[in-house]
Amino acid sequence: MKRFLPKQRKMPKPGDRYGRWILVKYLGKMQRHITYLARCDCGTESEVVVKHLRRGHSTGCRKCSTVEERNNQWNGGVKLNRGYKMVRQKDHPRCNWGGYVFEHILVMEKVVGRHLTRVESVHHKNGVKTDNRPENLEL
Repeated sequence: MKRFLPKQRKMPKPGDRYGRWILVKYLGKMQRHITYLARCDCGTESEVVVKHLRRGHSTGCRKCSTVEERNNQWNGGVKLNRGYKMVRQKDHPRCNWGGYVFEHILVMEKVVGRHLTRVESVHHKNGVKTDNRPENLEL
């Protein structure tokens, strides 16, 4: 009867790249895991387990994962909420806790030339919530 041995992988070496990590120095085996000192593209250095890098569990440091443009779930600051399109504008007076404002409010503010007050509301004439053309909106 044949015995199947686990597949032997080549040992990673300094300079190998995994996502945004570049392996810098071999640190040894810690709790049976091959560990390296790695540097992220942003310059942050950290101890990483090669097994996690190979499986794609770690593609960069925590600092990079919070940067919106490098986050794989970042969609350019546009999202839908109850059918309405929202745009990211952190400094707007009517933004929510996440920094998003309804796009139809921004379009109407551009038409009127000022910020809308909280009591003013914008309506879609044709009832399509994502149709934010100025001629389709009324104050």
